[in-house]
Amino acid sequence: MLNNNNSKIDVDQVSVKCRAQWLRRQKHLPGTVPSEPDHFPITTIKDTDGISLENGTSLLSVTNLRHLVDGIEIHDGEEYSEEEFFICAVLLLNFVPGKLLNEMPLNTQLLFNAGMAVGSLDRDLKRFDLNLGKGSSFLSNEAMVKEGCCAKMVYSSNALSSREQRMDFVCAKLQRPGFCWDLSRADEIVEQCLEAVTDPYHVQMVREVCEAFRKNVKPKLHLLPKQIIHGDANYSNLIFTPGSNGFTPYSVQDIGFIDFGDLNYSCKVFDIAISLMYILNVEEVFNCERTQMAGNFLAGYHSMHPLSSEELEVLPVLVASRFCQSLVFGAYISKHVDHGNEYILETAKNGWKNFEQFWKTPREGVLQLWLDMRENTRQN
Repeated sequence: MLNNNNSKIDVDQVSVKCRAQWLRRQKHLPGTVPSEPDHFPITTIKDTDGISLENGTSLLSVTNLRHLVDGIEIHDGEEYSEEEFFICAVLLLNFVPGKLLNEMPLNTQLLFNAGMAVGSLDRDLKRFDLNLGKGSSFLSNEAMVKEGCCAKMVYSSNALSSREQRMDFVCAKLQRPGFCWDLSRADEIVEQCLEAVTDPYHVQMVREVCEAFRKNVKPKLHLLPKQIIHGDANYSNLIFTPGSNGFTPYSVQDIGFIDFGDLNYSCKVFDIAISLMYILNVEEVFNCERTQMAGNFLAGYHSMHPLSSEELEVLPVLVASRFCQSLVFGAYISKHVDHGNEYILETAKNGWKNFEQFWKTPREGVLQLWLDMRENTRQN
């Protein structure tokens, strides 16, 4: 189920996420895909009496509508009676056999290939074209005009058919204002939740990162290229499927992705920063330091989807900022929302220790190590 009882369905956003997953299938790459990219079961759920209602197979049929069922008016996430109903989108995804990255015995080649896979995904998402048929009401002329993305154009049946205009609409839908995991606002959102962290030393480190973010990242956000990104390409969302020859090392074509729920339009470098944070936090460490492990992953990513000098310069602080998001949000949710949920605190098992180790390493040295590893890979 895509949304919980407190969130609303954004029809176009759901459709974009589904089509992003189908993009991978069209390239014969592994990963979860919905059974149909344009049709989703819609159900209303209610916490009392076990009532469950189904209202069709297309989200478009309920957008901005109120339905009257047995005398009770319902709407997407809003209450219209003493009895609460919520409309939820449900996707049926295929099962992908394999192992997650955090379940794999790590080595240099595997980390490099995993980085290549994330870089390949981001490269594909940058070129993302929905290729919608004429029968689809998603990204229709009427919808795009309503959103105001082509207000200066004279409306006609073919006026809004170009890829650039469709992409303007898609990117607007995926900007997701208020998204708590948005790295561009990491400092302000993290500080709002910092009261949930009880260790004064941890609080001090988080405040240091937030200050570094305001000083070194925020003034440069306008320089960072933007595109559609996965938004959560961590070690539990990369899946290694059995290759055609059954042998390791796994090739890039054997590495798939799951969980496109955080898909959004943002700075490209955010995606690799998110991945690197989780690489720095894996439980297993082989015969090199964590920063070198991350360097192998980054070298693979850069070989497929190169980063600019501006992106590389802010990368260490972005990685630290993602550490702060994951650790602080986990503490806050555990304290105020879902006490006892072990998954929420998964990052914190080794996270504070690994975060401290990374943050106390001079950022200039980390960046230089990563640049040297990238250059060595390029020459070889």
